[in-house]
Amino acid sequence: PFPCLRWCTAFTMSDKLTRIAIVSSDKCKPKRCRQECKRSCPVVRMGKLCIEVGPTTKLAWISEELCIGCGICVKKCPFEAIAVVCVQEADVYMFDEPSSYLDVCQRLKSARVIRSMLSTEVYVVCVEHDLSVLDYLSDFICVLYGHAGGYGVVTMPFSVREGINIFLGGFIPTENLRFREVSLSFKVAETADAEEGKCKKMCRYSYPDMVKTMSHAKTGS
Repeated sequence: PFPCLRWCTAFTMSDKLTRIAIVSSDKCKPKRCRQECKRSCPVVRMGKLCIEVGPTTKLAWISEELCIGCGICVKKCPFEAIAVVCVQEADVYMFDEPSSYLDVCQRLKSARVIRSMLSTEVYVVCVEHDLSVLDYLSDFICVLYGHAGGYGVVTMPFSVREGINIFLGGFIPTENLRFREVSLSFKVAETADAEEGKCKKMCRYSYPDMVKTMSHAKTGS
């Protein structure tokens, strides 16, 4: 429900739970409300800019440093554009398509953050369809296949290179199973000659040799 997020964090007294306030860019409409989130925020009432929003802004902004995670803005928002969730320290973290809706630079940043969470006692399970991000993120890869609403199967872990090649090939050698009829290939041609022949075959127009004479040079093709 929150494809594009701005978030803030606030630590509890125990410093073990983190409350995260999430603002949905799809639902937040400052031009159509009275900025109830800002009016009701106790930190704003104390004179601090915890929530910055106005009738001309496109999205409410919540300060990561000042937010106390009280959850009042969640109840006051007329469009239900704000949510507060608790994040607890754990041994296993799971991410579902973290690179979706992100540009290349943001994908690399998110991948670095996820990689930084790994340790000898902390594991990360990530579902990803971008092969370049998957290659950077993973130490091992499991291939998932099945039918929507029917069944799903998870293979045993493979090395990163082997797992990506199995996904592209559509065939799992360890199980002697083909889950896709067609292999995915990014090769246009095996050799330069074959590529040139294929290009000529696909060309619809041809042009004669041309010569252009300029003041200082002469070029031709």
